Amino acid sequence: MKRLLYLMIVAASVASPGGARAAESIVGTWATATLSHIFRVAPCGHFLCVYLAHAPNAHRMTDQHNPDPAKRRRKLAGITLVSNGAANGKARWEGNVYNWEDGKTYFGYVEPVDSRTMKASGCLIGHTMCLSTNLYRLD
Repeated sequence: MKRLLYLMIVAASVASPGGARAAESIVGTWATATLSHIFRVAPCGHFLCVYLAHAPNAHRMTDQHNPDPAKRRRKLAGITLVSNGAANGKARWEGNVYNWEDGKTYFGYVEPVDSRTMKASGCLIGHTMCLSTNLYRLD
């Protein structure tokens, strides 16, 4: 469950022009408190995408549970975890988060705490049963 939370907490996609300035504030490299999982947030079209920069064994493990058979042999390091989402106008970004452990996609969101911290939440069932943790800016 803890690993699933780490995957789901990276839902930091932004899509609205009004959110452009706020989106710039979350572009960069973020990590869990233990540095076990590191995520890169970068622009991709009108959105911000989230990529897996580091996780235990990510360079050796493959995306074996991906629903697309053509992607099941790719390495986990560098995969896109979030490629869509939108600023909801309340300094909160929502998006769909890919979980490599089961090949499914879940709802998640992030909210800034301060310039170096964001609260990230992932939800197991729709927009309910959500768990939260903080991510910390590395750059």
